[in-house]
Amino acid sequence: MSRSQSCVKQGSRIAQLMAFGIFVGALAVRPAVALEETDDEKDGRKACEAQICRLIVDKPKEKGALKCDLGKTWGKAKIKEGADSKQIKWSFGDARCKVSVRIPKRVIVKALTQPKFTFEARPHVVHCDVETGNGIERVRAVLKPKLKFEGGRVKKAWVGLKELDGPTLLKGLVWTTAKLEDTLGIFHSEMVKEINKFVHKTCPADYGPESEKDKKKKGKDKKAKDTENDTKVVKKPDPDKSAEKPETSKADSNAKPSKEDGGKSEAEGKAASDATPKKD
Repeated sequence: MSRSQSCVKQGSRIAQLMAFGIFVGALAVRPAVALEETDDEKDGRKACEAQICRLIVDKPKEKGALKCDLGKTWGKAKIKEGADSKQIKWSFGDARCKVSVRIPKRVIVKALTQPKFTFEARPHVVHCDVETGNGIERVRAVLKPKLKFEGGRVKKAWVGLKELDGPTLLKGLVWTTAKLEDTLGIFHSEMVKEINKFVHKTCPADYGPESEKDKKKKGKDKKAKDTENDTKVVKKPDPDKSAEKPETSKADSNAKPSKEDGGKSEAEGKAASDATPKKD
């Protein structure tokens, strides 16, 4: 099965949980094919995936929180495909959900590094728009998911649906599905598998030290450094100019010759000539 097919399968199976689907996307972002998906949704998930993966790979010690504004649209056919696999009847149309995820970085690092760790998220509010026979209906859900980690891997997961507001039929379906997940785990194995795959395979492959993205980044940094070094090259002196002999000044030509040369000055030579007696 290709990566894109796996993404579609995972997205459609989790779609039944609607509200929970987006939060799972925050922990294991897997792009899924969906109808009428906006560019903002894609860009938001891509940016969030980069944040999460850098956090997973680098495990920084600084404080702060992971902050992502996520949105996801599912087409009716994809939702129904996943619902049918679990004997759940989906009689509605497309669904679009949004959530602002806020998770402390230190909590994520602890979950991945400690022998055992239970991660309990603070309540997250998810807003969904669902196509129904009466037009677009709004659904509001409050989730408090919980994940149990052992050796840095998820072993168990709970949706933690606390509140749900919306049309009666839609509300009943979502509430029942969420409770079945937390009690019987109808989507449990798929969710755990996809989250662990994302954390331990996808992120290291896409953002680790040997990833293509990291290699490209290092290549750009090296190119920039080489360019900077080229601009700092010191200009060397011209060898032809340095080999030229300096011009001899007039004062230098009148200088007295040294004793080593055995020469005499012009004045000394004239005095010696005058002192020599002339023959008659």
